[in-house]
Order: sequence, then structure tokens, then C-alpha cells
Amino acid sequence: MKTLINDRKFKSSDKKFINFFNEHGWVVLENALTNKDANAIQSQYKEMKIEYAMKANIPLANYELQITQWRDLWLRNGAFRKCIFNEVGIHGLVQRAMGWVGVKLLHDHIITKPPEVKASTIPWHQDSMFWPINKVGCSALTAISDVFIESGCLEVIDYSHLNGCEAPLDFMSKEKTDFNENSTCIQLPLNAGDSILLHSLCWHRSSINQTQKDRPLHISLWIDPSALWRPDLVDWHPINDNV
Repeated sequence: MKTLINDRKFKSSDKKFINFFNEHGWVVLENALTNKDANAIQSQYKEMKIEYAMKANIPLANYELQITQWRDLWLRNGAFRKCIFNEVGIHGLVQRAMGWVGVKLLHDHIITKPPEVKASTIPWHQDSMFWPINKVGCSALTAISDVFIESGCLEVIDYSHLNGCEAPLDFMSKEKTDFNENSTCIQLPLNAGDSILLHSLCWHRSSINQTQKDRPLHISLWIDPSALWRPDLVDWHPINDNV
């Protein structure tokens, strides 16, 4: 399998991003957030780190070395809620890309990849195999700060959303390797404020963060309003109760 670095970004006002997304299963939207909104998210993220480190009663520097996932940030009624729900927010971009009439938020979260922690590697997987719903969905991954290849950027298998959903698997214990030899892995570095729209059938992964700074991504998971609950897909997934 060959590996390429993405050099295609679209403005959210460019309708061509929809065709690209449907063809490839992913698309990078340049400056999906305004500078003001990106700065507000960065500020709230820093405040949350301080808050949670204090609650855990550990120094901030030690807290930042942990693999951290915070969910349902939109409930805080701050910058994260605004960026996904305002008039020109993430929800509208997802709805346009998927061709839905309306859109529902499954949940949102931040995943922080700390520096040089081997366990922060996320192997190849599809999202659909873990979402307990009967239809495909879409994730929006928004960069809180610049995301480099060295910091563990998202990697995708181009066109892989066209091959359907495989059965749920414990991808953390055994990584999938049997991709077609003609497959192409695309690495997706981002600037702060950029967003990746990712089809839930698209195979993706991220590698270890080799820099000296943590790598946070804000991720919102979106579904068709007509989607129904299917707990039989993965009955242990932590979002089941939320659904």
C-alpha cells in the first residue's frame, strides 16, 4: 500500500467539496472555523485542562501526559457548542456532505494525543462498526491547534467507504492489515481551524505523537435524523446509553 500526503483542501463555500467527499469518503475543509471561533476553542480547551488537572489533584504537566477523552462538550454551552451548532457551523457542512434532510448529533468529544505515548496509537478501524445505529454517519474532526504528520495526524484509506461495513472487531488488540495492495493511505495534516469530514465507513487510523506538544482534536459524530438504534452492533460501546 502506498502512502501520500494530502494536498487538497476546500473552502466550505466551494460546492466541489461535496463531490470529493462522496467519491473519496473524506474531505478537508480549510478554515471551517473562523479565527475568532478557533481562538475561543483553544482558550476553552486550555481552561478545561487546568480545571480537570485540579479536580484530579495532579500537576497540569503530568495531566497533559495522559491520554484524555472528554465527551459532550456542547453541554458546557461554550465555544464548542457554538462551533457545531451556529448558523454556519459544522452541522451544516455535514448535512450538505451527506445529503441529509436535517442532522442529529450523536455526541462530541475531544481526544488528546499526548507526546510520545505508545498507547496513543489508534489502529485501522471503521466508525460504523461501533455506532449502534442502522445507517451510516459522518464525523467532523476539527483541529484545535496545528496537526502535523509527526504529531499523529489522521490517516485514511482512500475510497474505502465504498466497500461496506465489516463486523465489529477489537482493533486495539489486532490491527487489520489485509487491505488491497493497490490501496492508498492518505495522511491528513491540518492547520488550526481546519476540519476533516469523515464517512463512517472510511477506514482510518492515527500514529504516535512524536512531538513535544499534545495533539487535541475536537470530534463531533453526526447521524441521519431517521436513523434507528441498533444495540446489537456493539452492545458494550460507551455511547449506547447516550443513544
